[in-house]
Amino acid sequence: MTTGKRFAAVHAALERNLASGAELGASIAVEVDGELVLDVWGGYRDVARSLPWERDTITTVFSIWGGWGGSMAIVDSERRMTVAYVMNRMGPDVLGSARAAEYVTEVYRAVGVR
Repeated sequence: MTTGKRFAAVHAALERNLASGAELGASIAVEVDGELVLDVWGGYRDVARSLPWERDTITTVFSIWGGWGGSMAIVDSERRMTVAYVMNRMGPDVLGSARAAEYVTEVYRAVGVR
């Protein structure tokens, strides 16, 4: 995993959501100026919690709003930053969900945007 001090709050948010059950399994990656500054993952690939989510876990994504898993990508050209969030507990509110908002908020705080 890649987590600098600057992005520790994003990693902590993922850990909290995994521990609470809000996330079953997920990964978050952030790239700034072409450098991978955050690459974290955790949880499980299956509901039985027998297959751990690993660095290169592949999920099925049919669309951003459906399928067995989902994803969100943000490209912020002003800050030369991309954020990718992939999860396997999809719902109709994922983009407006508290967990997605928490990750994005913590990423922006880490790069100095309040």
